Amino acid sequence: MSSNPHPILESIKQLLPGLAKTFGEDTEFVLHELSHPEDSAIAVSGDVTHRQIGAPLTNLILGHLQQGTLKEDLINYPGR
Repeated sequence: MSSNPHPILESIKQLLPGLAKTFGEDTEFVLHELSHPEDSAIAVSGDVTHRQIGAPLTNLILGHLQQGTLKEDLINYPGR
């Protein structure tokens, strides 16, 4: 995991707790540093999947990265 995430990611981390409170208990926000897929989660707010800081990317995101098809944010997708 990157010990010094990009300053923009550090700024976004500050937004996650407020977003989680705004959208309620059935939501989870996970911020990833994509240059470290094996332990990419640098912030987690909410608890749906029980992920923690240092969690890896999901298979969905890894697949898109490997295929080069992650061209924009993936939002509001169901996970299992």
